[in-house]
Amino acid sequence: MNGWWCVAETRQGGGLPDTLHGPYWDYREAADQAARMAAESHASGRRDRFRVCELEIWEDDE
Repeated sequence: MNGWWCVAETRQGGGLPDTLHGPYWDYREAADQAARMAAESHASGRRDRFRVCELEIWEDDE
């Protein structure tokens, strides 16, 4: 799916996301990036979570 996507990172598995990665134009690219980041995190013993989120970008008319 095309559009704007990001990967939301929640450190150590709890609470609200604290970091956004992206933007990515393609959902598959964002999902692949989230999977890579999760694998690296879990391999290092961390419990970070990564979710793909759709972005809505607003442009300022000023």
